[in-house]
Amino acid sequence: ITLGEKGSVVKEYDNIYSIPAMKVKPLNTTGAGDTFNGVLAAALLEGNSLQKAAYLASAAASISVTKEFVIDSIPYRNDIK
Repeated sequence: ITLGEKGSVVKEYDNIYSIPAMKVKPLNTTGAGDTFNGVLAAALLEGNSLQKAAYLASAAASISVTKEFVIDSIPYRNDIK
């Protein structure tokens, strides 16, 4: 579940993880959810745990809202780490 500036919550079996969002000054939130989902899927396909994938996705979404234009806001892998 994505919660905007409050981060997200993920459930894996009986484990529930609260994933914080980075504190940023947002310029445009359009595309943040798509960025989150794309990075989450990519991180899972790379073999990361759901918890780590959600942290990476949260970081990517947090970075994405700091830019004005949607396509330019999607961060590169090096930006996320």
